[in-house]
Amino acid sequence: MFLLMIAGYCLRKKQLLSLEGAGSLSNLMLYICGPAIMILSFDTSFSYLRL
Repeated sequence: MFLLMIAGYCLRKKQLLSLEGAGSLSNLMLYICGPAIMILSFDTSFSYLRL
């Protein structure tokens, strides 16, 4: 997610990304990357030691 933020920042600074494209990247981060990171954070193995 951080790499996508850096890529968007660099593309916007070099005028390669329009404001509409920046909005699309924000939507991608909000609706796809955010939930995917939350789901992956729950992917842990069960252990009695963690209880």
